[in-house]
Amino acid sequence: MNLGHPILQEMIKLGCKKQNKIFLAFQSYIELCEVHKAQAVNYHLCSEFDLIYLSASLYGDNEVYVPLSVSSSITPSWIRKFRRSLPEEFQDKGIYIILCDTDTTNVIYKISDGLERPLSPESTKHKKDHKERKNFIEVEISNLLPTLIKEAKKRKLSSEETEIK
Repeated sequence: MNLGHPILQEMIKLGCKKQNKIFLAFQSYIELCEVHKAQAVNYHLCSEFDLIYLSASLYGDNEVYVPLSVSSSITPSWIRKFRRSLPEEFQDKGIYIILCDTDTTNVIYKISDGLERPLSPESTKHKKDHKERKNFIEVEISNLLPTLIKEAKKRKLSSEETEIK
């Protein structure tokens, strides 16, 4: 882990007293940004729980992501207290727990009130297909990007030559 990363330095300055919680937040930040391509990822200190939580737009709305170690003890009471400690702007947002392991494995769980009916097999297949299409398009765009940049520079150079004549 690069200790000189600017985001990590900013997280350290927030005032979280436990270094391992800072690293969990940073690990989760990188996971949300790089792996899940989340938008508007921000980090916040919850001084009451001495932890850094994240807000990000991953599934459409801006939601709260709480990085915790896999060895953390999480109870419904803890979750309710944590939700009440959030600023007003996050009170009605969804909460996701990011369980972080020492090998940098992260698992994201949505926390909800009561039980939720699982998605139907058709919905699950549709969601999986959509994600696969999205990933395919992202790979294709990243593969084509150098060619597109080269072509744009070539056209720009060509148009500048035409203007000179």
